[in-house]
Amino acid sequence: VNDDELRLPREWSDQKDGCVLSEIPRNDPVFIRIENLMRETLNDVKIHRIERVQNIRMWNHYAFRRRELKKELAHLPQLQIEMELFHGTR
Repeated sequence: VNDDELRLPREWSDQKDGCVLSEIPRNDPVFIRIENLMRETLNDVKIHRIERVQNIRMWNHYAFRRRELKKELAHLPQLQIEMELFHGTR
């Protein structure tokens, strides 16, 4: 069992509340990676900002379930069990 899988992501900013929106700076490698992924399907999109939802309760649920799913599907090592989703608005 790898308890590192259950820790909050290192890139999360500090927070006092259980759920916050954290703006990702334009020069952050995470911003650049997400911007490039979005431009693969929306090449002329203008990105004003990228915010990360940091919800501790949801993260704990997700991380635990992900770890359990990896165990259950260990016999299928090539199976993709995660996807990144982005939401954009005008």
